[in-house]
Amino acid sequence: KTPLSRMRLRLDDESIDPEVREGFSHDIEEMLLLLESIQAYVESDGRSIQQEKIDVAVMAETLIDTVADQGADAIYTGASHLEIYARPISIRRSLSNLISNALHYGGNVRVIVRRDNSHAEIIVEDDGPGIPEDRIQDALQSFVRLDTARGRDTAGMGLGLAIVRKAVQAENGTLELMNRPEGGLRATIKLPLSNR
Repeated sequence: KTPLSRMRLRLDDESIDPEVREGFSHDIEEMLLLLESIQAYVESDGRSIQQEKIDVAVMAETLIDTVADQGADAIYTGASHLEIYARPISIRRSLSNLISNALHYGGNVRVIVRRDNSHAEIIVEDDGPGIPEDRIQDALQSFVRLDTARGRDTAGMGLGLAIVRKAVQAENGTLELMNRPEGGLRATIKLPLSNR
């Protein structure tokens, strides 16, 4: 990231055309996002990080409140508290990725957190176009971008769902994607209430 920081400093030069400066700034931001995606993917296994007691209901509701405060069509329903043992950073990143995807592709997001026997169930859904049935498994693979859902001029490397899947598997959980009959996509994460 240091070379990108140096490039950003050089853009402060007043002699650079404002249009060129804006283009370079956009490129630098995209490179930083790509680097962060790769780093998140590499770290998402994170098995060396200790599990902690976390409240996934509070975490999910906080993430939804944050995007709703920014004007997004975002709704949380379900449990007010649901504690599990997990790695908080990777679970938060996973929920954030799913919420961002729903907003980006569907224009809205609903998150439901509930207890399902010995698991916490987190459902993230939207009213967007969904994913073609024959591409759902592809969407979970690393470095796969679905051209029908995403233009090549959009930042990203096709790691968002792969990061989620890897983080959830590290917690002995599951991630399932399915198109909703009424339209939109539903991502369901199931995490054991106790991994201890």
